[in-house]
Amino acid sequence: MDCNLEKYLRIIIFIVALGLIGFGAFLSFEQKDTGAGLTYTAGILCLIFSFITSFKSFKGLGIKAELKNKLDEADRIIKYLKEIAEPISEIALSSLSQIGFVRSPILRSEQYRLKNNIVKALKQIGLDDKRINHIAREWHQFNLLVLNNPLVDRIKSELNNIQQSKTKQLEQFGKPISSDDKPEYDKIFKERQRVESDIELFKTFRLNIDIEDPDQHMLRFLSECETLSGQIKERIKKELSDTLEDLRYYKKNRDFRRPEKWFEKDDWKK
Repeated sequence: MDCNLEKYLRIIIFIVALGLIGFGAFLSFEQKDTGAGLTYTAGILCLIFSFITSFKSFKGLGIKAELKNKLDEADRIIKYLKEIAEPISEIALSSLSQIGFVRSPILRSEQYRLKNNIVKALKQIGLDDKRINHIAREWHQFNLLVLNNPLVDRIKSELNNIQQSKTKQLEQFGKPISSDDKPEYDKIFKERQRVESDIELFKTFRLNIDIEDPDQHMLRFLSECETLSGQIKERIKKELSDTLEDLRYYKKNRDFRRPEKWFEKDDWKK
C-alpha cells in the first residue's frame, strides 16, 4: 500500500474512532446507555485498527503478518494504544453494566459477547488479567448482583409469606379481642412485629450489600434472621446450592460457570 495512502487511512480511522467515542459520551450524557455501550465498543475497535497498519501482521484480530516497523516504534505505538484503550474500555464496560440495570433491546447474552470482544482486544495489546479485571470491575459487580438475586428474592419471599400468614391469623380474631383470646392474639402480634423488624433489617442489608461478596453478605443475614427457622434456612441453601456455587465460581474466575443457565431466556449459544 502507498505510504501516503496508508498514513491517511490511519488518520481517518483514528478520527472516526474519536468521533465514535465522543458520540458515545454524548449518548451516556443523554442516558441512552444501550447506544453508548455499542458506540464505545466500536470506538475501541477503530482505535486498534488505526494502529494496526504499523504492522504487517497482528495476530490478535486474526490478521497474520510480520512487523514492518522497528520494534522500538512498535512498543511506542502499543504503549500509546494502551493509554488510550484503558480509560475508553472502562467507560464502555461501565456503560454495559448500566445497560443491565434497565430494559434494553440488547440481550444480556449479547452484552456478554460485547464484553468478551473488548477483553479480547485488550489482551491483544498486552494488558494482563489483573488490569483487565480492574477495568471491568463495574461489569463484574453487576453480574455478581445478578447472580445473587435468587438468594435475595428467596429470603424476601419467605419473610413476606410469614408476615402475610401472621396477618391472616390476627384477622381471624373477633373485635374487640376477648380476654380468653388476648394471650394468643398478643403472641401472634409480637411474632408479626418480629417479622416486620426482620423485613426492615433485610432492606438495610440489601441497601448496604457488599458488591464484591454479595452472597456472603446475604448469608450472614440469613444466619442472623430470627424469623426464619433453621429448617427454612437449610432448605434455602440446599435449593440454591447451584446458584451459590455459580457465585463462588464467578468471584474466583470472573466469568460464568453456567452461561447457558443465566442466558437461557436469550436462547444462548456458545
